[in-house]
Amino acid sequence: MEHDLWLASKVEESGKLFYFVRSKIDNDMQNDRRAHPRTHNAASKIAEIRQNLEKHLTTFRRKEIYLIDNYDTQAYDFGALARKMIEDSCGIKQDVLALSLACLSREVIEAKRKSLKRMIPLHAYFAAAFTQVVNLSLTSQNPNDYISHEIEYYGKEFGVDTSSLTKVAMVCDLGDDKKETVEELMSSHNKSMSNYLRQSIFHMINYIPLVGSISMFIRYSKHLKKCLDDTAERAIEVHCVLTENLAKKHVS
Repeated sequence: MEHDLWLASKVEESGKLFYFVRSKIDNDMQNDRRAHPRTHNAASKIAEIRQNLEKHLTTFRRKEIYLIDNYDTQAYDFGALARKMIEDSCGIKQDVLALSLACLSREVIEAKRKSLKRMIPLHAYFAAAFTQVVNLSLTSQNPNDYISHEIEYYGKEFGVDTSSLTKVAMVCDLGDDKKETVEELMSSHNKSMSNYLRQSIFHMINYIPLVGSISMFIRYSKHLKKCLDDTAERAIEVHCVLTENLAKKHVS
């Protein structure tokens, strides 16, 4: 629209980053499918829409166009847009942006995993140091509470904790079969997390103070990486179920 082009030109003049986003691609697909039931081709329609947009943006130096479906965030360019926004940020802003985005696509989940993984050495160091303090009887607190808290934090960041899933399930209006699928996925995930935590507790005791601290750092890092990777993979599975259900309900 004319106002969109005017706004984009002003943003470009200011030297700020911006993106051209064309939403409601699902509506275009449905309309074209109804209008051309025998000859409809999704790839051709997407190419046509993209070419039409590029034709009207010839005056801009930056012409990055993203086509998205507001309901099926696994389709089209939704994930690419999120990834590009994160890549265009710098330093700590990347982590802040990645962790603030809801887990709507594989790209967002991978960005979160990358940001959280950078923090693992720091958490492992504190956990190992805390373990040495505990074994020296300087405190009665359990260092595994620290690790357990970090594992729970992963679940919240990826939206696969109980509270997040309850809210999303209501919004997506999951049927009994989908609820059962999500519950099975989370039951398996929770068992894996409990197993990792038990391994962490097992390795906490009976070690040589200096060498043991280094060993515990390595072990805690290993356990946290496993938990993070498993949580990210489970998030991909769970959110695929949720977005697929939401997309189907929208179409119907």
